[in-house]
Amino acid sequence: MLNEALINLNESAQQLSQQQDQIDDDPESLTRVESRLNTLHQLARKHRIEPEQLHQHSLDLERQLADLENQSNLLPELNAECDAQHALLRASADKLTMARQKAADLLGRLVSDQIKRLELSDATIAVEIKAKALSAEGQDHVEFLFQANAGGSAKPLSKVASGGELSRVALAIQVCIAEKMQTPTLIFDEVDVGIGGRTAAIVGDMLKTLGAQTQVFVVTHQPQVAAAGTTHLHVSKGVQGTETTSRVATLTASQRVQEIARMLGGISITESTLASARELISG
Repeated sequence: MLNEALINLNESAQQLSQQQDQIDDDPESLTRVESRLNTLHQLARKHRIEPEQLHQHSLDLERQLADLENQSNLLPELNAECDAQHALLRASADKLTMARQKAADLLGRLVSDQIKRLELSDATIAVEIKAKALSAEGQDHVEFLFQANAGGSAKPLSKVASGGELSRVALAIQVCIAEKMQTPTLIFDEVDVGIGGRTAAIVGDMLKTLGAQTQVFVVTHQPQVAAAGTTHLHVSKGVQGTETTSRVATLTASQRVQEIARMLGGISITESTLASARELISG
């Protein structure tokens, strides 16, 4: 058995010797391989991919490069397509301009009629449309022009109208476009500044009409306006410790009558004041 094992060992040694003769132990070759591997890993990190994905990534880049080199042949076709699309854009812009001009005249008349009801009897609103550079919004610059007094000249609303006038014009515009409105909630802050009595009641009616189309929040000190709402929120301020806080409370039906009566004025709330409050709320 030992002799047989010796024979096997000698054969194994001979095979190992043959394998050793076939190994290239060139240190420079190992250096080249290591350098190549290092380069591949650096490229993989640069392109943020795994080393085994480098070959496919190289093919993709070659394809992109070929496409870029061939784009010069596509340029006339692309220019023609660009011209065609620009013609469509221009035609759509012209159509939009015509629609805006038609709507501007109508809106100006409607808003002017509404603001005359709000103690702006001599005021008028016009919608001016001027040409501008073509963009995604069309080729028009739209501006509201406001004339507060008879015989005056119409000027940009944003520059000449007071805060109260702006609020009332905004209310008039919203009422005129209520049926086409897509805004889910509108907030009016002191829209009734500087008015009272009959005009305040008109503002209340206008806000009520607007509230049938969308949700409306109104900050007001006018009882005629507050009485037109469906829900009355009372805002109060107080001091807790060293901090000033604000509170908002939803009033009940009876509390609402009391608050409207308080807003109507007077040192004390009388039965006649309460009756007036109930009359305002009932409409």
